[in-house]
Order: sequence, then structure tokens, then C-alpha cells
Amino acid sequence: MRRMLAGLLAAALWLGLAVAMAEGTGTLTDPVPSQVAFEAEWLYPDAEIEDYAQVRTPEGTMGLLMLREGGVRRLVVYDVTEMENEERLYITEQALPQDDGIALLRADEEEPGFMMALIDPEHEEYWMKSVSFVWRDGDFHLTGFMDRRVGCESAAVSADHTLRYHSIDRDEEIGSVQGILLDALRYTDFEALPKTMEAAEKNADVPPGYCCFRGDWNTLFGKNVRFNEGRTFPVHEGPGEEYPRSGEGKGAVGTNGWIQVFGQCNGWLLIQYRIDDTRLRIGWIGASALPRGARVPELILHDDEQEIVQDCALTDDPMGSGGAILQLKQGTAVRHKAFLGRDWELVAVTTQDGQTVWGFVPSECMTHG
Repeated sequence: MRRMLAGLLAAALWLGLAVAMAEGTGTLTDPVPSQVAFEAEWLYPDAEIEDYAQVRTPEGTMGLLMLREGGVRRLVVYDVTEMENEERLYITEQALPQDDGIALLRADEEEPGFMMALIDPEHEEYWMKSVSFVWRDGDFHLTGFMDRRVGCESAAVSADHTLRYHSIDRDEEIGSVQGILLDALRYTDFEALPKTMEAAEKNADVPPGYCCFRGDWNTLFGKNVRFNEGRTFPVHEGPGEEYPRSGEGKGAVGTNGWIQVFGQCNGWLLIQYRIDDTRLRIGWIGASALPRGARVPELILHDDEQEIVQDCALTDDPMGSGGAILQLKQGTAVRHKAFLGRDWELVAVTTQDGQTVWGFVPSECMTHG
């Protein structure tokens, strides 16, 4: 995939398609399966299809449908291995550049993956922005990105998250920085990526992005909020001081790193922050921690009684390590609160000693009855 970024030499391969789309022919990389097109009309009736591409992976064929509606660009990821039985996996907005321009998808035939490129119609000879992914371990993973409006550099991302920067105009390597990020497509936030070597040297700790399964689901989305620096707040496993302290009684968040806020409930903020290179934590801090003038919406939470259908872990790190707070047995009663993407659900559970804690369990472990 790195070959697709270096010097943007592959731009010529796109030019015919770019010109065709600029002239209004609506050319797509691959034909859209009828069932996928029907569902797109149902999900986003006012959206236009910008492009569609299919990627053959060892686990099957993945379909990538790129839509735009009201200035918002979305990528809907499908498993299209079985025609007429396509399965929607997730929808992401944050992984793609959102600017105006000619948006294109291209599948990589040599190693399963794809690239998305954004071309300025006034300057079709080069890309404004691009991002690329390769299939690995059951999902697409980030392999490169570029934003010429920020700097004339491209970055290749290795499996160990080393960011290698290349000068586009000089066609030479600049250097590398060890990044700290979640590289799965569903957790990629294009705008948060350090587009230049200088930016990466200042801060290569990249907060994650978010995806959903359906736009009308009550799905949690974290937004980066800048808190007053130099402060530390205790983190709890529920919205109140009566809930246990996270991290075996030691959980705390410092305000010098990134903090994402999902919303507030009863004067408490649901946040996510980084613990170390491999672990994140989602927990609760008092809303008084917010800087003056900051506004955070109320969380929309359910309170549906459900049951665990198979043994699983309750975790406060669903997007990272998945480390367990508690082990839940089949038949355990829980209260469903919200979804986190397609794969996770926020629940509250009362332990045998009468203590209630909030955390995340895999959706496949819930009854949904």
C-alpha cells in the first residue's frame, strides 16, 4: 500500500476516472450490487453515490460504498461475499476527508486493501488528500495518508504504527516517528492524523474516531474537548461518586493529554482517555471539570433489561485492549444503556455484593429481546 502513496505517482491511474466524474458521467470503480443500492436509498435517501469499490480479502469480498449528503461524506462497509445476501458491517464518516472535490475509491489488487483520494476539480493533476488501508486481522487497517493543504508530505503507516514521512515535491524520505493510534478503519479519524513530520514530532498520540451501524441508532460518539491543563480528576465506573473508582480504585485522568467526551448524565461526563500505548479507558468524571464556556449535550440513554447469553468480560476499554473489569456469566441480568458502534454496548450491572458498575460488553453477548 505504501507504493500507492510515495510521490503520488499513481495519480495518473486515476486521471481518466477523475475527468469522467468531473464531466458528470458518474463513473464508478465497480458496479453497485442492487441490494446495496436499495439499502443506501433507505438509509440515506437524499445522498448521492460518489463511488463504489470491491476488495477481495481472504475472509471474503468487501464492498465500499461512498456517499455524500449535505456536505457529509460517509463510507458504508459491506460484506458482499454472498450476492443478494450482503451484510452491512459499519458506517464511518471520520475516516474520510470531508472537503469538496472529486472523491474516488480504488481497490488494491496485489494486497487486499483500498485507497480513497480527493481531487480538486481545478487541479486534476494531483490529489488534495488521500488515505489508504490494507486488510489485516479481519478489518481494514491504516497504511497511509496525505493532506497537501496542510503540508507537501505523505505518511506511510506500518503495522507497528511507525509513521514514515515522504516529501512529495522533493520525492525523498524525511524521517519517521513512532505513532500511538488505533489503526482500524472503523476507529480512524482522518482530521486527527499528524499530516507532517513536524506535527508528529510534537504529538503522535492520535485520538480515535468512531463508527456506527445505523445512523438512527443511539450510538456513542466521543468529541475531543480541551480541558484546562495541569489538572487531574478521579474516574469512576458510573455517573456518581457512589460508583467504584476505575483502575482498582486508582483511576484518574490528567488534562495534558487528549480527552474525548461522549456527553453528560446527572452532572457527570462520560469520557475516554489514553492510559498507555495499548490501553484506553472510558469512565466518568464530574462535569465541574469542564472549562468555562464548554457545552456538552446530555447523553441519550436507554434502561432496557437484558440478559447475557454467553460468558463474557465487562470492560472499560472496548476500543483498545478489552481488559476485564468483571467476568459476566451467562444469564447475568444487565441494563442496556447505549451502543458503541456495532460491536459494543454500554450496560450497567449489579454485582453479587450489591455494587452497580457501568461498562461495555460485546453486542453478540446480549439478548436484544
